[in-house]
Amino acid sequence: MHDVLPDPADQVLFSVDAEQFCQFAAMLNAPPTPNPGLQRLMKVQAPWTSGPSESPDSAGQR
Repeated sequence: MHDVLPDPADQVLFSVDAEQFCQFAAMLNAPPTPNPGLQRLMKVQAPWTSGPSESPDSAGQR
């Protein structure tokens, strides 16, 4: 197994003062707010899962 180093192009460095860092940390630590769009998306069946046209009897008979 080879160790893979992170690509520097995938990294971003930004500087903030102590107050800005506290605000940033508070946003990361806050519980997520309700997101109706995400809730609706999570109810959609993924296209790669078995659909309604497949029954357990016909599974694997493609």
